[in-house]
Amino acid sequence: MQIARKINKIGTLLVLFLFANGYKVKADETRCKNIFLVRQSWHAALVMPSHDLKNYLSKLPNHFFHYQYIEISWGDLDFFTASKPTVWQGIKAVLFPTNSVILVQAYNTHPSLIFPLGYVFEFKISENDYRLLLAYIEKSFKTDTNNSILHLSSSTCVPYSCFYHSVDKYHLFNTCNMWIARGLRKGGLDVCVWLSMFPKGLIKQTQKAQKKYKYNCGK
Repeated sequence: MQIARKINKIGTLLVLFLFANGYKVKADETRCKNIFLVRQSWHAALVMPSHDLKNYLSKLPNHFFHYQYIEISWGDLDFFTASKPTVWQGIKAVLFPTNSVILVQAYNTHPSLIFPLGYVFEFKISENDYRLLLAYIEKSFKTDTNNSILHLSSSTCVPYSCFYHSVDKYHLFNTCNMWIARGLRKGGLDVCVWLSMFPKGLIKQTQKAQKKYKYNCGK
């Protein structure tokens, strides 16, 4: 009995030593999921292959899944949906907690062919962490009594793009980029939210967190 306990103790210490020295669990690469973090001026978004999303964002209308990629981003309702955002809308969004929306867009072109070099960062996370990230996103959608997500009535929805109401509040300490950072933390990436206020910082934080990611999903 004492020998067995000593073996278990040695095994535990060995595991702790390996993780402390950067050892990564070899994940099943066929079950790792691709994600693209894209930068758009002051704004960032997540892009994911639609065939992966279908099992996790069940509330999303089916017509989005006719495209190869789905882009998801979040922001202040007035500023984000305005065709020509005003200075006041920007100030109001930062100074006061405001209502927010989620923009869902779909397309068939690979993100690297849409966004300039340096504005796209592709990475992978495990299937379970992917599920947790998508659960975070789905909880951000505002729903009606039938548990259906609510599109913004003042904005026209087309098969490849639509604004939806969100339950979250936008403010200085919860910007569009920080909203993504919090989602990535749910997905197992040790991203610093406070250093992710701007898209450049968010990408840098995600790249740094990916290097320390607990699973080895390959390149």
